[in-house]
Amino acid sequence: CGQCRERPMVAPYKECPGKHACVGFLSNKHLECKRILVKKALQEAQLATARAQLPTAEQLRLPPMDHAQTKRAKLPLPARPCAKLKGRRVVSVADMHGDFTSLLQLLQGLGLVRRGVSEDPGTWRDIWEGGDALFLQLGDVVDRGDEGQRMWKFLWALQDEQPASVVLFVGNHEAMLLTRQYKTAGEAAPSLADKCTYTMDPAWCQDDFYSMRTHTCVDPPGGAVHVDTCFDRAWSAGGFMGRQVQERMTKGQMKMA
Repeated sequence: CGQCRERPMVAPYKECPGKHACVGFLSNKHLECKRILVKKALQEAQLATARAQLPTAEQLRLPPMDHAQTKRAKLPLPARPCAKLKGRRVVSVADMHGDFTSLLQLLQGLGLVRRGVSEDPGTWRDIWEGGDALFLQLGDVVDRGDEGQRMWKFLWALQDEQPASVVLFVGNHEAMLLTRQYKTAGEAAPSLADKCTYTMDPAWCQDDFYSMRTHTCVDPPGGAVHVDTCFDRAWSAGGFMGRQVQERMTKGQMKMA
């Protein structure tokens, strides 16, 4: 995984014997090692989630049948999870891409979120107003717009309040962040304003003159680094965004789209 140029830090590079990550500037070899480990961790989490969703042998087992009657009688089928949704309202939303205002207006217009809720986290109490409806967020919350981080935190708060009614999916844009394969420029890339929300002073960071300078990250605080490094750290396996995604995927609260 390459040698350190600065002060070493063991975690999360335990799979690289004798090698360590560096705090601050990372060489290309370190970044490649980081991508491999994050991708491996994500694949393992996806595999565990997929296995957990497979039907058990008990669910697939058919009751004993009289073979002499099989031509005339319909074969009984095992119970399906979809049967539980019969008569239940299902709402799916996708590709909001950092537009928190539109997301709120949509959910409030659909009667899922109460009208008093705003982009202010202080209003995120008693959010749900959808009754027994099932809400599916199909991913691609991040990139393009400026509120990707806040939108995910809102959706997590909504799910924590109503876990039986809110199912969240990881879209391809979230997957690209988790595996460090996201675009750094262009329409589909994370906006500077969104990346600056991962620093301690977003307003100062968004200034064109200061955006290329070093900043203090929200988590972990550490030393002064480039805004892209703060963004990368947050979505890494040990960052506050990446860690939240992996924990929820492990619990089955988030799934791959």
